[in-house]
Amino acid sequence: MNWRNKSESLVDMNLGQYPDQNAAFGLATHRIQNCEYDSVIHLCNELDFKNPERRIHPIYCDAYLNGNDGVIDIVYEQVLAAVDLTVFPSFYEPWDIHH
Repeated sequence: MNWRNKSESLVDMNLGQYPDQNAAFGLATHRIQNCEYDSVIHLCNELDFKNPERRIHPIYCDAYLNGNDGVIDIVYEQVLAAVDLTVFPSFYEPWDIHH
């Protein structure tokens, strides 16, 4: 299980604090391990999802949504009710977005 908390949040940090997280800023809620090799971050940047004029705004939340992640702070079921589309890939499921 991936337990994240406020100390790992990218929300209130500036880019200079974690230069290795440059690709994740504007997309991810928390620091991403090996973010420069993360296929979700890579594809979102390739598709220019950080552009504020885009009609789709992905939020990459690499956290267990138990209501105490330090960013969203609501439980999984409430997140599902509040968004238009969700994708929950997992490390134990084989998936490859480059097929």
